[in-house]
Amino acid sequence: MNTKSFISALLSVHFIFAFSPVIAQAEEASSKTKSREEIKLTRTEREFLLSEMRDFLEAVARIVAANNSGNMQELANAAQGVGLKAHKAALSNPDSIVHIIRKKTPPSFFPLGKATHEGFDEIAHIANTTADSKQINTLLAQNLQRCVACHANYRISETP
Repeated sequence: MNTKSFISALLSVHFIFAFSPVIAQAEEASSKTKSREEIKLTRTEREFLLSEMRDFLEAVARIVAANNSGNMQELANAAQGVGLKAHKAALSNPDSIVHIIRKKTPPSFFPLGKATHEGFDEIAHIANTTADSKQINTLLAQNLQRCVACHANYRISETP
């Protein structure tokens, strides 16, 4: 075997070993995606739900930054913006998109979302009362576990 062939074979073996974990992770992720319960929504409904999730994520970023700087007013504002209390108008209107989506989701989906919104209300309350940054971190971690649970169990697809 000449040097060029040897190097080519060595690189091929290295490539296989280097990318095997990546390929295995992609296959595992694909398998997990298929096992999640599908929620079929229209484009408008899906975009609404995804925007709610992005709002959660933006609030988490603001909460972490405000907690690190000790700015409890900013932290409370960020948490209140995605809390359940901020969504009272939509929840009280039976024709709102929230109730339309609720009819299309499994029974376990909305209690998880409600608990997440309530978790942000609780974070805002702590920021406004005791300003206990350690307790806020604990509550935020618990709330993020709800996000993880939702994403692990459900996937949103678009219907025409």
